[in-house]
Amino acid sequence: MIITTPSSQSTHATSVSSSSSITAGGGFSALAATGITVPGPRFFQPVSLDDFDCFAINVIGPGINTSSGCGGDATLGLTAGFISRNAALSLNVPFGQARTFQLWGFAHSDSCPDVVSMLHTPKGGFPPGANSAGFLLAQTTMDIFARDITVNMSPSFKFGVNSEVCGGVVAPST
Repeated sequence: MIITTPSSQSTHATSVSSSSSITAGGGFSALAATGITVPGPRFFQPVSLDDFDCFAINVIGPGINTSSGCGGDATLGLTAGFISRNAALSLNVPFGQARTFQLWGFAHSDSCPDVVSMLHTPKGGFPPGANSAGFLLAQTTMDIFARDITVNMSPSFKFGVNSEVCGGVVAPST
């Protein structure tokens, strides 16, 4: 599985090929973060996709072993990342039914967290390098039985709507 996070907003397809290659799709741009800084040490509340700078793909489904991360807030299956914009990584996804592909993101990071660090992050905590909660930006479920397929994912973000996968920031009242 190959994952690339482009800076162009023109595409939002995610491609999966040969028992597993994925290009994690657009909707991202390289604009500077414009979120809200929450009082306290280095907490950042993203307000749009433009604020996200670290991304990972998580795949869960029947027959894929999972672990609990972030004090139980995240279910980690086959996970690759976190990577910064315009970076790539690889992950092998076995054929099978009901493979759920999740795109996770952190915003305004000092450095992209290591997925393994999420296993040791307590509930409500942020992994090293992260300055925001981690959020689920896109998700889709499909059967994987062909070598060349496309997984379409349209990342979106609205604070208070997207699920947190790590951290404990409370949505501001409006």
